[in-house]
Amino acid sequence: DEINEELGVYSLDFFLWFEWQDDRLKYEDGKFEGNKANFLIDEVWEQDRCWDPVIEFLNLFDLNIIEQSYRVLSNGRVRYIQRNKSKFKAMNGGFDYHRFPFDRQTLSITIESLKWDNENIVFKWAKEMKDPTFEARYSNYELPDWDLYSFETKISDIDSPEDPNPFSRATCEIVMERKAGFYLWKICLPLFLLVFLSWSVFFLSPEDIEAQLTLSVTTVLAIVTFSILINQDLPKISYLSILDLWLVISFVFCVISALESGVSRIYFIKGKKALGYKIDYYSRIVVPISYVSIMISLYFFYS
Repeated sequence: DEINEELGVYSLDFFLWFEWQDDRLKYEDGKFEGNKANFLIDEVWEQDRCWDPVIEFLNLFDLNIIEQSYRVLSNGRVRYIQRNKSKFKAMNGGFDYHRFPFDRQTLSITIESLKWDNENIVFKWAKEMKDPTFEARYSNYELPDWDLYSFETKISDIDSPEDPNPFSRATCEIVMERKAGFYLWKICLPLFLLVFLSWSVFFLSPEDIEAQLTLSVTTVLAIVTFSILINQDLPKISYLSILDLWLVISFVFCVISALESGVSRIYFIKGKKALGYKIDYYSRIVVPISYVSIMISLYFFYS
């Protein structure tokens, strides 16, 4: 339903079907209508009438169970169904924004028994979860800023320091891919145009120092203002993402353009006009090629 990137929390609306075998609960067909005995959860677990798997969500942030159903079939098969609309925390320290805005984020639900080790509980995903058409059938689920990239289920054994046996763990991972179009058109393109504008100083005569300084200072200030504005809506992280590096490198190249105009002006004043013009000429070629090459290398490095 929602991905809160500031808190590293996401809201999921889903059904859980738990099934297990309890031969003590077998009964003769026809004893209950439809051969299905339905019980209220309070009657089953709070009074300890039936075995409780004591299931918990390891990465739970805010639990919100909408409804629950406990059903016993005549062959002793127990079905516990849960409608859940809870909030969960991102595992492994939160979301990874190194490739932002071209990133993918994993929304996981991690289930484990709070009480029983794998001598009593071993999770196993239903066959439907292995159906090759499963992802295709659910690929229409999306959010305004995200697309469903993949859907995967896992089973693992986790050692516990307080128990000699490991605990079985079931994990469902939904990988969402960010729609980068907003950031490309609203941030990256204007940023590139500002840097492109700063290169205009290479085509101005060193004699026109006022125009060069005005253009250089204006583009540098525009980059600083632009970065302040967009940082208000970006994730607050302690490392640099692709977009952060793009901002930093763009700022550096704007400063380089301003410094280049100053250097060519100095040579022009000293009477070395040919050298000043030569610096401007090569800057028109070297600086843009360097900027584009760094941007391309940056993308593939983070890939």
